[in-house]
Amino acid sequence: MQPPTTRRQAPLAVAATALTVALLGASCTDGTASDRTAEESTGSDTAAPELSTTELQALTRLDDQGPGCDALDTTRCLLPFPSGTYTMSDDSGTSSVSSEKGTGRTVAFVEKNMPANADDVHIDPTEWNRNDGFSPNTPILTYFPNVDLERSATPTEGELSVSMSADSPSVLFDLTDGKQIPHWVEVDQRAEDPAERLTIMRPAVSLPEGHHFAVAYRDLLDERGRAIPPSAAFRAIRDGLDLDEVDVSAGAKATLGERSDELAPVLDQLDEAGVDTAGLIVAWDFTVASTSSLSGRLLSMRNAALKATEKQPVVVKVTGTEENPTKLPKGIGRKVTGTFALPLFLKGKGEPGSPMTYDKDGTTPKATGTTYQAGFTCMLTNAQLGNELGGKARAVVYGHGLLGSRDEVAGNDLGANAASGNQMYCATDWLGMSTQDIGYATEALGDLSKFPAMADRMQQGILAQLVLARAIIDPRSLPQLPQFRNKDGSVSYFTDEVFFDGNSQGAIMGAAATAVATDWKRATLGVPGMNYSTLLQRSTDWATYAAVMDPAYPSDADRQLVFGLLQMLWDRGEAGGYVQHLTSNPYPKTPEHQVIFAVAFGDHQVAPVTAENMARMLKIPFHEPSLADGRDPREEPLWGLDPITDYPADGSALFYWDSGALAPPPGNVSPTMSDEWIDTCSSLSEDEVDADAKCADPHEDPRRAIGFVTQKQTFFETGTIIDPCGGEPCRAKPTG
Repeated sequence: MQPPTTRRQAPLAVAATALTVALLGASCTDGTASDRTAEESTGSDTAAPELSTTELQALTRLDDQGPGCDALDTTRCLLPFPSGTYTMSDDSGTSSVSSEKGTGRTVAFVEKNMPANADDVHIDPTEWNRNDGFSPNTPILTYFPNVDLERSATPTEGELSVSMSADSPSVLFDLTDGKQIPHWVEVDQRAEDPAERLTIMRPAVSLPEGHHFAVAYRDLLDERGRAIPPSAAFRAIRDGLDLDEVDVSAGAKATLGERSDELAPVLDQLDEAGVDTAGLIVAWDFTVASTSSLSGRLLSMRNAALKATEKQPVVVKVTGTEENPTKLPKGIGRKVTGTFALPLFLKGKGEPGSPMTYDKDGTTPKATGTTYQAGFTCMLTNAQLGNELGGKARAVVYGHGLLGSRDEVAGNDLGANAASGNQMYCATDWLGMSTQDIGYATEALGDLSKFPAMADRMQQGILAQLVLARAIIDPRSLPQLPQFRNKDGSVSYFTDEVFFDGNSQGAIMGAAATAVATDWKRATLGVPGMNYSTLLQRSTDWATYAAVMDPAYPSDADRQLVFGLLQMLWDRGEAGGYVQHLTSNPYPKTPEHQVIFAVAFGDHQVAPVTAENMARMLKIPFHEPSLADGRDPREEPLWGLDPITDYPADGSALFYWDSGALAPPPGNVSPTMSDEWIDTCSSLSEDEVDADAKCADPHEDPRRAIGFVTQKQTFFETGTIIDPCGGEPCRAKPTG
């Protein structure tokens, strides 16, 4: 065995700040696992230990992997995930979606390496391979046998500062900017098989688009307090072992040599940044998709659809009018239903399961030449119709909840609240995630090769929101219809601007719609979040859909990989793919936007931590005090966010609304799976749970809070943000 060879051929400088270098380069001195690593890796020229028999056996499994797998983990082809191994160079230097600058990479999944369902049908990677990188919200997955994260002192979602410390056992490093990225680490709490219980690193921000990242772990301990060793493949690469001296097949040596060449510059950059790579358990890299790859499809659809309205107004047809006050919410004088036309970018008639139509190059969505007739519902107030004092209304596009419909806009609470501020609410369906999509969504959960069509239809659904907004303000469209005029024949609402309000899914997809909106600049997002790969298993709603997906994909590890894969396409239709442009840093031909996040503390359906991630990404300040003392058990609530310093405030803001629910548990479990909820609430009847503020789901409480209703009305009227809570924590009445 030869002494370790020198990896570095030409050092690659990293634009790291002195602070980052100091943080990452400092050594531990408290007798922890980090000390042991430092003692074992002295930086001398002493030859690295030879590979053991067990390690050699592990390396022989490289012969079984085949192309497209990562040699670092021979237990499962797509681990670690995401990885640059699953991409290939794209010499064009442009995005796969447009001529704009891409990452220079193209995702290149191999079908036989993709997870297979119970019928042994592998996911078809065709649509994934259009991407030029991975999701900015990706779960970062790997496997460490019997790892004990508490013993290992990895960062938690309640103590994110650990991830930025010098001795963090986990490192997420932006190789493009030379910066550490805040994150937390968790294990899959839902996994029943310890051999398939993956370790999940979750970024606490949306990773910058188009950037290159390194992931590294060190000093991990198992459940018995023993140090977790590196894989044989990574140790051979890390220690620069002479592969000619390794007793494995020529094919395995070639695979290992190729992976070593790929990782060498990554390890060099980590070295330059002050990370002691000699003590790492594993390290790898991946590239996040470019702006164009993430949002280019929808932006091209938007541009084409709205440009068409310059010549031809949105065609609106009224199909029903209801003016019976006994059947309408308080303060509402007229309900109008109908359809409006928008360009269709999906095959067929645009029904659930219809995939995107692309141009001849297979890159940019192409209008089919026909139109899609989207339904709408508008609720007109008594005031705007002249039945009461108040005058013209302000128009608001409303986004409905999970797999719901536009009919939610006719609800009594929403109607009464809208009427109190003389606001005309209009809604259309979130195509792809509406009631009409439930059947196809269920089908897709059993065979995820069908999922891309859902993501395609979600983009058509966002486009429908934008076209509805254009129809509302275009004098040639909705305003010219008699149903939208008052008693004297004038238009009953202001046509110079429109606003957006959405709750739950309406806020998740509404954030994406707002980021690309040209006709509204202010949005209120109730119980918002992003990143379905983080949200779903933290939601009580997931149980219904898990009952379909879990039998179809029975492997615990595969299911986590599936969430990572699906997020790559979900990004095209939810907040996660657009959040970096939601407020400032707008897309071309797009204004900046203001938003208010109204978060329900202890929400059972949308994990508040994801709203915090959005705010952290956008540097949105929060209302202080956010909660009463002792309500949030985390060591560092709202880490990395600044409080609002003065009211009325400009810009955007995050408000927590507390109606008494138990604090959400950490990890990929729902609140009703926590030990505290089970101990406190599981013996109660359903009615008793709803009546107990600690046990009930607070998901709908913020939208019904008078303070938030008033704040929303002021925000739409003036663009300023008031303190609706009088300098105290914001409290909502529990509604059960």
